[in-house]
Amino acid sequence: QAVTAVRKGFKNQFKSWGTSLFGNKSGEAGREGFLEGTEQTGPKYLYNSTEGQIRALADLAFMLHDLDLALSNYKLVQGDYKKDRAWRHVAAASEMAALCHFLLNQDGKRSPQDEFMEAAFSNYSKFNLTRFCARATMLHADMLRARGRFVEAAEKLIRCTASDPNDLRSALLYEQSAVSFLQVEPWGHVRKYALHLVHAGHRFLKAGHKAHGLRCYLSALNVYETRGWTHLDDHLFSALAKHSIGMNLIEEAVQFYVKLLGNQEQKPEERQRIYLRDFLNVIRQHCPDKVVGSLQIPLVHDHLLSVTMSEPSLELFGHKEAEHVFLQPITKDTALTWAHLEEAVCDARRWEARVKQSRSSLQNLRAALPDPAPRNDRCIVVGEDTLITITISNPLQVALELHELSLAYTFSSSPPEQDPTDATDSATNADFEWGEDGGDLEVEKKEMTIL
Repeated sequence: QAVTAVRKGFKNQFKSWGTSLFGNKSGEAGREGFLEGTEQTGPKYLYNSTEGQIRALADLAFMLHDLDLALSNYKLVQGDYKKDRAWRHVAAASEMAALCHFLLNQDGKRSPQDEFMEAAFSNYSKFNLTRFCARATMLHADMLRARGRFVEAAEKLIRCTASDPNDLRSALLYEQSAVSFLQVEPWGHVRKYALHLVHAGHRFLKAGHKAHGLRCYLSALNVYETRGWTHLDDHLFSALAKHSIGMNLIEEAVQFYVKLLGNQEQKPEERQRIYLRDFLNVIRQHCPDKVVGSLQIPLVHDHLLSVTMSEPSLELFGHKEAEHVFLQPITKDTALTWAHLEEAVCDARRWEARVKQSRSSLQNLRAALPDPAPRNDRCIVVGEDTLITITISNPLQVALELHELSLAYTFSSSPPEQDPTDATDSATNADFEWGEDGGDLEVEKKEMTIL
């Protein structure tokens, strides 16, 4: 009834038009419930003012889901606020009018709700009300995403971060923009998603929310780690390692440092020195007894690893590679030649008998001889040395000093498992068979432990 008495009728509308055209400065001071404010804050409206009654009616209609009545009253009071240059109240009324338009499903390429939300953001920005700007922006982004306009929603969110000095709010806005980019059909803008997650993680960490910062960085790392963008990987690994220590996640921090140091080929020496120094400080302070087996510094070249034994084994010569161990290339003929010479020295009578029985040439002597006497192929001289050649290199430009090197290995007498589909291995097995008197030596693992 109060709103009808003031706003309805031709007389009241004519008075309102005259006030809007010529102003009524002398009567403003006498208006009930109207308080003049500064240029920065704007005027204030008490509950018993005409504008306050209209706003209360609009809010009540909105709560009762009478959206048409609420929308008409929000538009009505918005005009009064504009006449009084109460821009904060204009922005609030614009937000509610946009929400009414959205709930009424008034859609379109340029729907009224977008215009109302733009007006709300603009008026909040006039008074540097960043918290209200963020609220209006996130509400507008949700409206745009509900209509499938994900890129536009992300752009609105990013725009708001430029004027908001608060790190936590900016982090939330960046994270929401990243989600919007990921929802773009059909496949999403994955790189933009990861980039804005990095921004969000940075602002979360600046605000002191380390758990949220690590979460954003880890999500971005899943995108960047396989793309070969090494400088960006360095930033992510370094930040993850540093802040994992702050959260007492020492094991995770060490693994991040291992990945960081393994990604330093052709990088500046000063940067390598800083990362290596930080890694060593973490090890000394938090886990001095830990052995980091996955650290590839120095780099061990497995394909150049070789083993030289005093007595060659026929079975091992047939299998050139066993668990990254490469033997020297010794043929079967060479091995049998040495075996026959040894037999001639040890049993001269038996050797002379074989020579007399054969008329073949010296080159075909091996084929003419009967089967050799049974002997133990594993028999070698006690204390005989075995030479293992390992090639290592320093992938960094920083000089390294190695101390207390030790070689660890596993000894096995069982034959190595062969792939039946490998033609090369199948031919080798046809030429050399394992004896029943016990298997030969296989070096399963060679590992260097740097203490």
